[in-house]
Amino acid sequence: MIKMKKIIIILSLAILVISCKNINDTKDNKQNVRMKFNSESWKKGDFKLRGKMSNDLVDSEILIRKTKDEVIELLGKFDGELSDMIFYKIDVGIIFGSGKWLCMLMIYFDESNNLVSEVVIGD
Repeated sequence: MIKMKKIIIILSLAILVISCKNINDTKDNKQNVRMKFNSESWKKGDFKLRGKMSNDLVDSEILIRKTKDEVIELLGKFDGELSDMIFYKIDVGIIFGSGKWLCMLMIYFDESNNLVSEVVIGD
């Protein structure tokens, strides 16, 4: 009987901890609403603010057919670069395990004309 009470208490505590985690996840997701892109806010903002503006950057296609210099003028210094792509770290509100999972706004350049050909959000 005492062993059964201990098991019930432990299970109850485990459910409580899991429930609190889910409440926090939901609160983070509600705070991570979409925002219209603003160059000055982006440049001064943190990963979370940039994450809120990223969908607008993708959907509006504002970066398509821009040069690398024009992109840098709008977004500021990028966080990384590969041969035909630059990226900016963003927080779109994804939680993995006990922490945030940073994503990237990836900006691809057409090798034939060096203009932006595609903008995607990925990890």
